[in-house]
Amino acid sequence: MSLYKIKIKVASPLQISDIVIGNVLKQSGIFCLQSSTVRGGILSKIYREQGVEEVIEESKDTSINFHPAYPVDDGIISRPPHILLHKCKICEGGVFINKVLQNKELLKEFNFERFDIPYKCSEGHLFAISPVKSLVIFKDSKYKEINIKKMQLESIGMNRALSQTELGMIYSYITIRPGVIFDGLIYDPKDKIEKLLGYKPKDESVRIGRGISRGMGITEFEFEEVNYEKYIEKRASEIKDVILKTEGIVILRALTPTLSMDKAEFSYKIDLSEYGLQPMEVFNGVNYLTQSPEILKGYSVYTNLPKIEVKGLGSGTLYFYKIENKIKIDEISMLLSEFEIKGFAPPFNVGLNIMEVYTDVGKLL
Repeated sequence: MSLYKIKIKVASPLQISDIVIGNVLKQSGIFCLQSSTVRGGILSKIYREQGVEEVIEESKDTSINFHPAYPVDDGIISRPPHILLHKCKICEGGVFINKVLQNKELLKEFNFERFDIPYKCSEGHLFAISPVKSLVIFKDSKYKEINIKKMQLESIGMNRALSQTELGMIYSYITIRPGVIFDGLIYDPKDKIEKLLGYKPKDESVRIGRGISRGMGITEFEFEEVNYEKYIEKRASEIKDVILKTEGIVILRALTPTLSMDKAEFSYKIDLSEYGLQPMEVFNGVNYLTQSPEILKGYSVYTNLPKIEVKGLGSGTLYFYKIENKIKIDEISMLLSEFEIKGFAPPFNVGLNIMEVYTDVGKLL
């Protein structure tokens, strides 16, 4: 069993588009490297360069959990925003936090349907409040939006027979600028990566995204193996401190789209009641505050075909739970820290249902 921290440095313009407007390819929504992108980059490299056929088996029966990789700013790993973070459209006062996350009594009784949405900022600007849509970092008990450095590239198709440009083949790419760093995790319970490579993962150059034949998408992966038990123990201690501060309320923040599966049925609900975590209804009878839906998709190097697209609740969705009185906090903290690594609900290891305990709230209350 292995757990790796990975650092991904963009070495050439990185283009992972999900919308095409005419001949302009751009990234929409919150930018991170989805689990499928990280998985595809590593496994495709092994398949292409080393011809390890077992990679195909891993793609069919997944056991490695690739976490999404989020950009690093000011030495801090960014996170998706949620609906309880706001900003003013007029002034530049930065991100401000909904009072429900700063008041223990309000949090206990929180119900979004009965809650007043802020209508003015600290500067008094009326009706100019909007939700935060950019990635954020949390530092000194404050949130700050980050802007990922981008650049625009032009590509012109050539007609070799006529030695001139091909009509209509002018493309514009909005890409991530070289130098941007992403951070993530890989949980490999069966040490498959080591078996596929024949050695412990080391620093590797990996191509991801579009335009790799044109020199785009070159990234440098740095692997750092960490002790699983120590990592879990440290994280469990942080979670326990927050649970004590919230008096038994657990908030989970989604890092990937969320969509659970029970037999043949799909649901946005993440049921943890068997572990002593009861859903805390916060809006319209459900225990979650959603972000815009996200589509999980990919492309198979083996079949040269797109993979099935799955739509889930977006990154930044918050799930609320209350711990049953009979449950020991030490035990639930340890369990939650393991779920953060392995995933909170099936289907596992496909880039869905990777969440983390929202420990920021412990510093806000």
